[in-house]
Amino acid sequence: MGRERWLLRLLPALVFAAACLAFLPALRQGFVELDDDLNFTQNPHILSFSPENLRWMLESSHVGHWQPLSWLSIALDVQLWGGVDPRGFHATNLLLHALDALLVYFLAQRLLRLGLQPAGVDEARGLSPSALRLAAAAVALFWGLHPLRVESVAWATERRDVLSTFFLLLAVLAYLRMAAAQRRGWAWLALALVAYAASLLSKAWGITLPALLLVLDLWPLRRVRVAGLPRIALEKLLFLALALAAAWRAAAAQGEAFAVVSLEEHGIAARLAQASYGLAFYVVKTLWPAQLSAMYLLERDFDPARAIYLASAVFVVLTTFALVLLRRRWPAGLTAWIVYAILVSPVLGLLQSGAQKVADRYTYLAAIPFALLFGAGLAISGRKLAARPRARRESAAVLAGASVLMLATLGVASWRQTRVWRDSETLFRRVVEVEPDNYLGHHNLSIVLRRAGKLDPALEHARLSVEAHPAKGNVDARLNLGQLLRMRGREDEALAEFARALEIEPAHPGTLAQMESWHLGRGDPAGAIALYERAIQAEPRSIDGYRRLAELYAAHGRAGEVIPLWQRAAAAAPDSPLARSWLGVALFQAGRPAEAARELAAAVQLAPGDAQAQTNLGCALWQLGRGEEAIERWRIALRLDPSQAEARRFLGEAGRTVPPP
Repeated sequence: MGRERWLLRLLPALVFAAACLAFLPALRQGFVELDDDLNFTQNPHILSFSPENLRWMLESSHVGHWQPLSWLSIALDVQLWGGVDPRGFHATNLLLHALDALLVYFLAQRLLRLGLQPAGVDEARGLSPSALRLAAAAVALFWGLHPLRVESVAWATERRDVLSTFFLLLAVLAYLRMAAAQRRGWAWLALALVAYAASLLSKAWGITLPALLLVLDLWPLRRVRVAGLPRIALEKLLFLALALAAAWRAAAAQGEAFAVVSLEEHGIAARLAQASYGLAFYVVKTLWPAQLSAMYLLERDFDPARAIYLASAVFVVLTTFALVLLRRRWPAGLTAWIVYAILVSPVLGLLQSGAQKVADRYTYLAAIPFALLFGAGLAISGRKLAARPRARRESAAVLAGASVLMLATLGVASWRQTRVWRDSETLFRRVVEVEPDNYLGHHNLSIVLRRAGKLDPALEHARLSVEAHPAKGNVDARLNLGQLLRMRGREDEALAEFARALEIEPAHPGTLAQMESWHLGRGDPAGAIALYERAIQAEPRSIDGYRRLAELYAAHGRAGEVIPLWQRAAAAAPDSPLARSWLGVALFQAGRPAEAARELAAAVQLAPGDAQAQTNLGCALWQLGRGEEAIERWRIALRLDPSQAEARRFLGEAGRTVPPP
C-alpha cells in the first residue's frame, strides 16, 4: 500500500514530465517562416520593456491578433535568454504546455468526481480516490500527449495558445471551487474573473467561456436549484462583459489585418458546410491523428454540396440527435459534445478569417471534453472489473496495458510530428505532401528553397503553386516564378509571367518593381512611367504606385507633374494619411509651406502616431514662423519614435536641449 500511495502522489509529476518529453525535439528547432519571422526576428518591439514597446504590446493588432500578455511573456523570454533565441521561446512554450496538462489533471479530478460519483453516492459504489487520480492522469496524458497539440506547442508563434489556456483552466478551476463553496465563494469568483481576463489578454479564443460555465452549471454541477437563477445570471454577466470586450477587440484586429472573408466570397451555405466539416474533422483526427499538416487550405471553389461536406453535416446531426436521446442515461456524452462545440465554435468558419479551413491548433482547448470521456470510460471499466473478482487481476492488467500502450503511441506520434516543425523546408514539404494541390504550401516551399540556393526545385514548386491557383489571390507566386525564371536566364518567360501578373493585379507592387527595373535597364523610363500610370488608373487608391510614379516624374524631367499627381491621390483616397502626407511634402519642396502645413495637419489628424508626418508638419510650421508649434511637433515625433533623427536635429538647430536617443 505504501508503494501504491507514493505512485499516486507522483502522478502530477508524471503528467508534467510526460507532457514535456513528447515535445522535446522542439528545443532543438529554430523559427519557421510561418509568421515566426514577423513575430520574432523582424519585430523590434519585443526587444525591451521600453514605454514605446509596452504601448505597442498593449495597443497593436500585429498579424491579426491582439495579445498584450503574450507579447509581455515573449519580451520576458528575450531578456532571460539575452536575445531573440528560438530555444528560449520553445522552452517556455513547452513549460506552459506541461503546466496546462497539470491543470487538466486537477480539472479532471474534479469533473470526474462530479460526473461519476454524485453527491450521496458512497465510495463503495463510486470511485475510490486512487481510481479517481488514475483516471484524471489518463485524461491529462491523453490530452497532453496527443499529436494534435504539436502545432500549439512546437510553433513559437502560438505562445498565445499555451498561455491563454493556462489562465483559462485556472479560471474554470476557480469557478468550480466557487460552486463548491456556494454562498461563500465570492473570492473564488473574483479569482476566476481575474484569470479569465488574463486569458483573454493572451488570446481571445476563450470568449465562449460564459456559455461553457452555464452548461457546467446544468450538469454536472446541478447548481440551478441550489444557487438560484439570479446569482447564476449575475455570474455569467460578469464573464460575458469581459468576453464581449475581447471579442470586439479581436474582430478589430482581424479587420486591420484584412483577414476577414466577406459573405460574397464565402456564403452562408458554405460557412455552415465548413462548420460541419470542422466539427467532424476534429473528432476524426482525435481518434486517428494521421496526415496532420500546418496548413489545411479552404478551397477556392468551395462547394457545400460535395460528398465530404454532406457526410459531415449528417454526422453532426445524427451525433447530436443520438446524444439528446441518450441524455438521461449518458448525460456526460451530451455535455461533452456541447462543450466541444462551444469551445471550437469561434474557429469553425462561421466568421471566416484567413485562408485555412481547419487547423490542428484549434483543438488545443476543444479536445479536453474528449479526453474527459476517455478517462471516464477507463474509470467505469475499472469499476466494473472490480465487481468481478475472478477476472479482476487479468482484466485489469489488460486494461492498464492497453491504456499505457495507447498513451505511449500518442507520445511517440507527437515526438515525430514535432520534428516536422524543425525548419521551414521540412514543414512546407509536409504541407504539400498532405495536400498536393496546396498552392500556398508550394509557394512557401519555393521561397524557402530559393533562399537556400536550390533554384531548380524552387522553380518546380513555384510552377505547381501557379497551376493550383492561377488567379487573383496568388499573384505573389507568379511573381516568384518570374523571378526564378529570370535568375535562370529565361528572360522572355519571366516577362510573360510578370505581364500575366499585372493583367490579374495591375498595381501589384513587387511585379511593378520588376517591370520597372526591366524598362529602366533598357533605357526606357517612358515605359516605366506608363507602367505606373496604368497601375493607378486601374487601382486609384494604390498609394505605393503614386509614390513611385512621383519619383519617376521627378527623376525624368516631369517634376511639375508631381503635385497634381499627389492631388489626384488625395482625391482618390481622402482617408489615406500617406496621400495627404506626400502631398504636403511635395508642396513644401515647391516652396508652398502654408498649403503644405494644411495637408500635413490633415495627415497627422488621420494618423497621429506617424512620427515622420509630425516631423514634416513641424518643418512647415517653422517655415511659416510658428516656431513654438513646430517645436511641439518635433517633440511629439520624438515621443512617438525616439530614433527620429530629423526631429532631434531640428530641435537642436532651434536651440532646444534634446536628450540623447
